[in-house]
Amino acid sequence: RIADHWGISRADMEAFALESHRRALAAIEAGHFEREIAPLEGVSRDETPRATTLDKMASLEPVGADYPSITAAVSSQTCDASAALLVVSEAALKRYGLTPRARIHHLSVLGDDPIWHLTAPIPATRAALRKAGMSLSDIDCVEINEAFASVVMAWLKETGFDPARTNPNGGAIALGHPLGATGAIRTATLVHGLQRTKQRYGMVTMCIGTGMGAAGLFEAIV
Repeated sequence: RIADHWGISRADMEAFALESHRRALAAIEAGHFEREIAPLEGVSRDETPRATTLDKMASLEPVGADYPSITAAVSSQTCDASAALLVVSEAALKRYGLTPRARIHHLSVLGDDPIWHLTAPIPATRAALRKAGMSLSDIDCVEINEAFASVVMAWLKETGFDPARTNPNGGAIALGHPLGATGAIRTATLVHGLQRTKQRYGMVTMCIGTGMGAAGLFEAIV
């Protein structure tokens, strides 16, 4: 429904998905994730990104007759992962002598039409920016969960944000979507990326089942 409404074809989504894999593989080879990953039982890198092709994607069957443009290739991958963020007050920061990595400017969760189910990152983005007194021109990088390619591509069409600064290290189509951990992972990737590139402001936004959406605005402390 989202793909049809925003005029996004299966070929468009497959090209988006291929780029997600390309970016993720490039980021892994460049060591961009090393600071945010704790090795476990010999595994020190994400295992799901792959050097696939558009021809391979085009050969996959749709997930069902009612979803002719949706295949596994344009959907987030199921995987296992865990993640943790330490969020503290300014008082706790001083009390325990912690060195901050980023400042949270705004966090919000809101609902959109549940019939659309996965479109809430669009109004969540607008609400977060409005409440923080910011605009997308202030934002250096956005991490938006690639639950499905159509979700991100509709968000890009609505916001007009630069695709090159959206999930620059790949997203869940390549890196997986471990439920309950994805938000923390995307936040860690955003903060580390902002620090690495000496950029300042970033956003994490993601859809949530039943039409909910979350958005967070962060300022890296370089």
